[in-house]
Amino acid sequence: MQKIDLAKARKIFGEALRSKRESANETIDEVAARAGLAPSRIIQIEGGELNFHLLTLLKLSRGYQVGADKLLECLAIANYK
Repeated sequence: MQKIDLAKARKIFGEALRSKRESANETIDEVAARAGLAPSRIIQIEGGELNFHLLTLLKLSRGYQVGADKLLECLAIANYK
C-alpha cells in the first residue's frame, strides 16, 4: 500500500484551490466571506500549510462554489485514491 505524503497532498489541494479562485477572478476575501472562514485561513489552505476538518472542506466547497467531490479530484489525479 502506498504511503500518503500529507504535505504533498495539502500542497496539491491548495494549488488546485488557488487555481480555481484565480481562474474565477475572485479574491481571497470573496471566497472567505462565502465560506465563512477568515481570509488568513484561506491563505494557509491555499499555501498547503494547514490540516483541516471535514466541516472546513464543506465550507470551502461553498466558498469556491464547487462540490466537495470536485475539490478532492485533484488528489485522485495525483494518485491519492
